Amino acid sequence: MGGRDVRGTSKAGHSKTLSAAKKLLQVNSNQKGGGGAALFRKHTQRVKQALAGLPASWELRHAQELMEKMEKSAVMKTPGSWRPYVLKVVHCFESTPFEGMPCALAVAAPNTDSTSP
Repeated sequence: MGGRDVRGTSKAGHSKTLSAAKKLLQVNSNQKGGGGAALFRKHTQRVKQALAGLPASWELRHAQELMEKMEKSAVMKTPGSWRPYVLKVVHCFESTPFEGMPCALAVAAPNTDSTSP
């Protein structure tokens, strides 16, 4: 299919988005000595830029929604407040079309309540 996967998204765009999202996952927004919030913003912007370069698709739509929700709920001293969103973005772009369908349906905020299963 000449550089495009079965979902119609360019492989290079997928790769760039996955790389940016995985780098965001490595950020400790609560790192000692400060600077974690700035790293979070920098890498969040890189993910958003990578997403902006992708053609319209359900992955793109839902990844953008997840990133918006992540930014609204992010608490810098609690990396667990935003990481679940990034993990879902990664899942959207790493999964096969059939595995990815739950991503399209499950855009609700991740459950961060530690008391529930």
